[in-house]
Amino acid sequence: MFVIWCLLVVALARPQHVGEQVQLPVSGRDLMLVVDISPSMDEQDMVIQGRSINRLQAVKVVLDDFISQRKGDRLGLILFGTQPYVQVPLTFDLATVKT
Repeated sequence: MFVIWCLLVVALARPQHVGEQVQLPVSGRDLMLVVDISPSMDEQDMVIQGRSINRLQAVKVVLDDFISQRKGDRLGLILFGTQPYVQVPLTFDLATVKT
């Protein structure tokens, strides 16, 4: 009776095979990026490639380059103005952090 009960529980759980196992990198670092989004970041006092841009745009350019170089690392993103909040928790999906 116990065996039947266990098999019923397993059947109700509907186990599924979803494909090959994904190998995750183990040598990377966990990095949380913290970005200020307060009104002071609207100040137009940065120049990139001869163009005047605000501080937030400059941070985005630098972070885009930084994130592109992070192979095997988990990245997360914290934004703050008056209060900090986690925008993206630690993830290997670097494209998510870039957006």
